[in-house]
Amino acid sequence: MALEAKVLRLHCINAMCHEDEDFKEVVENPSNFGYYTLLDGFLFKENKLCIPKSPLRGLIVKEIHEGTLVSHFSIN
Repeated sequence: MALEAKVLRLHCINAMCHEDEDFKEVVENPSNFGYYTLLDGFLFKENKLCIPKSPLRGLIVKEIHEGTLVSHFSIN
């Protein structure tokens, strides 16, 4: 038995990457772009998940900087 975590709305990232002006070409041929890989339909640059330009990107950035689970308080 495997434990699986599902995060609300992350499944839509796959479709958005195919339409995003920054990632469209990369998704179609990730091996041509060096550090990019497609894993289970998600685009990664090295070990970072690529989030296309969308309201979701803004929510993620806000949560990282101001959220209660993870916070970034200053430059340091």
